[in-house]
Amino acid sequence: MPRNDLSDVFHLFITEEEQQEVRARSQSKAAAAAPDPSLETDSRATPALCWCMPCSPERPLDLITAVDLATAMAEPGSSTAIIAPFDPSPYLMTPKEVDWPQQDPKVDFESAWLDRLEQRGHPARSLALLPPDSMTERLSGPLVDHVDGILLPMPCHGAGLARTLRWLRHLSKLPSHIRIGAVLIDSESEGSADPLFRKLEGAARRQFGISVEDFGTLVRGPSTFRSLLHGVSTLELAEDSTAAESLRTLSQRLVAAPRKGDAIEELPA
Repeated sequence: MPRNDLSDVFHLFITEEEQQEVRARSQSKAAAAAPDPSLETDSRATPALCWCMPCSPERPLDLITAVDLATAMAEPGSSTAIIAPFDPSPYLMTPKEVDWPQQDPKVDFESAWLDRLEQRGHPARSLALLPPDSMTERLSGPLVDHVDGILLPMPCHGAGLARTLRWLRHLSKLPSHIRIGAVLIDSESEGSADPLFRKLEGAARRQFGISVEDFGTLVRGPSTFRSLLHGVSTLELAEDSTAAESLRTLSQRLVAAPRKGDAIEELPA
């Protein structure tokens, strides 16, 4: 069942002493600081890098993954913009490398997104978080020309495969030039991830006639929950962990992937 708060499961991964220490430290902090002006980037002609992920406030683990990934994507001295039709959860960490502003209720989301992308020029990077049930509709208009690709997080179990195929059924209605990739979540070993991705790839071709690119594996472990408790990213809390290394690898693949407008391999007839 989707949940908005994970505090009731912290005890499964984190000692009570550590939880109490962090709570006491949090109570003594002042209000959140304003965004660091040094992280602002100049607007230039080159379009910003922008990847999309299906995400909603009801799935906090997906939001944690998105914020961690945005942190890893940020260039030195800059930030990654998160663009979403919902405000950040108060339970989420807010690393300085992530710029996620509150939504203006007077401005519709699509206009705000276009305006934000135009303001943030190269080398700015953006991650758009779209609720799965409205992703296809939101990307059917002019926004589609600003997207480099869609990244689908797929847990390494049967339900994860079924969920991803449901998303792909809707995404198959988008223009064929849209790049779609999948990253497998929770797999501790490459051997267990490869067969599941091959199932996804084969089903996507047979059922929807679309190609899904392999973006590897993203490890989600105890450091994920601990970073939520401490209010910092996994990269800062446990930079040498397997989870942090997998985040850095994924961000490098997203940045290095062909940009919008580049040729995509055609499916065999």
